[in-house]
Amino acid sequence: MSESTPPIPAPTWVLAYEELRLILTLLKRQTLLGLEPDPDEEKTVAAAAYGLAVAERTLRARELARIGPDGRLQIALPLLEAIGTAALASQAVALHQVAPDADPARAVYDRLVLYRLGDRAATLTTPEPGLVRITSLSDLNAGLDLCVTAIFGAQERASGPALALGVSGAALAEARSAATRGAAAARPHLPTGPAGDALAEFLAQGYRLNLVQVLDLLPGDTLAERQVSLALNDQGAWLMWQPNVDGPFELARTGNAAFRGTLASLTAAVQAPPLPGTIS
Repeated sequence: MSESTPPIPAPTWVLAYEELRLILTLLKRQTLLGLEPDPDEEKTVAAAAYGLAVAERTLRARELARIGPDGRLQIALPLLEAIGTAALASQAVALHQVAPDADPARAVYDRLVLYRLGDRAATLTTPEPGLVRITSLSDLNAGLDLCVTAIFGAQERASGPALALGVSGAALAEARSAATRGAAAARPHLPTGPAGDALAEFLAQGYRLNLVQVLDLLPGDTLAERQVSLALNDQGAWLMWQPNVDGPFELARTGNAAFRGTLASLTAAVQAPPLPGTIS
């Protein structure tokens, strides 16, 4: 009996911010969509130049770059293609993992950014301040699968019967606060019906919150932003968004497969109207 061949790991590189900045300079780009600022961004011109010089040497020492016959720096092609995918992409999907009621700024190093450029895709994570991890993917579908796994882990959560409701921001905040005392305390703040019952039970069980931010670079370098939130626990998951900045929130029960479909829809609608606001 033949054994199955294990999947080949996707090519991955861990770079210092200075190394990334050097490669972006070669690509005539200043930054990447969704990239957090360099923690040492406030540098003098001399310090920045020194950092780029050191970055060139460290890339060459790791055989990720070399000096070509023409005297110019050449970056290893696989790495250049991965960063080029991210640098030239007109769309990025940033996932932020946040604890309930926590400041989203605390999650800047617990995030994943997916880039698409034609039929290529790449991801970026920030494992710690000053470092980035770039992964080259076979296509966008591989990126969507990675995003779903990053949020849901190995556990499969089915959507179950379709449940959806609309609720004001104030009422939702009151329900979330009351849910610490149990589902019965949260229930009066939500609309009547099966969806309100299920959401009250869900909130009372506690949950992890994920912010999903879609960044679209439109013609004229206009940046459009759409945001949704995904709350999940061991029992299920709810997708939340605010169609209008002053309007109510919409909530819908979801699962692994349904959320992947939502991501596919969001990434397909490159110039869709933004969804202002998010639950945090």
